[in-house]
Amino acid sequence: MHRSTRVLGVSIAVTALALTAGSAQAASPELPKREVSVTGNARLEYFTKADDVRIKLDAHALRVPGQPEPERAWGTVRLSHYFAKENITLWALGEVDCASAGGRSATVSVIVKDTHEQIADWRGKRIGFSLHSGGGGEPARGWTTGPVDADKLPKCLAPAPEQRVLSGGFRISSRPVG
Repeated sequence: MHRSTRVLGVSIAVTALALTAGSAQAASPELPKREVSVTGNARLEYFTKADDVRIKLDAHALRVPGQPEPERAWGTVRLSHYFAKENITLWALGEVDCASAGGRSATVSVIVKDTHEQIADWRGKRIGFSLHSGGGGEPARGWTTGPVDADKLPKCLAPAPEQRVLSGGFRISSRPVG
């Protein structure tokens, strides 16, 4: 009988704790939406040193806490790559469909809208960009997925920002709105 009383007492305490936690959750204010902003212009290190890879960003999104995709995204990203061996610059311009930020890191994805004529098949595809603004002794970095069918690459997905920024940089912010 003593054991069953203890089990009943623990059961009541756990139930009371759960009810208290539930009512505290219900009473807590809703987290505000956040505006993410990723801007900048940078030249990235590339495997072939004579090549010149640049990213120019003006990316923004309105994010609702707990939601995987933004409520709204806007802006543009331009990617250009000068191939020294071929002496040609190829470029692509995309409209932002997602931007996400945390601390000094961000991801941005775009749907390609316009390109150099030699890469017209990129149009309609998604490119993901990863960015790190640097600081604290770390260099700024960035990288990209390259063009992928939009239905095969989720929004705001990109590889780690492996390539160092050689010149320029990125500004990443995430601030509450409303």
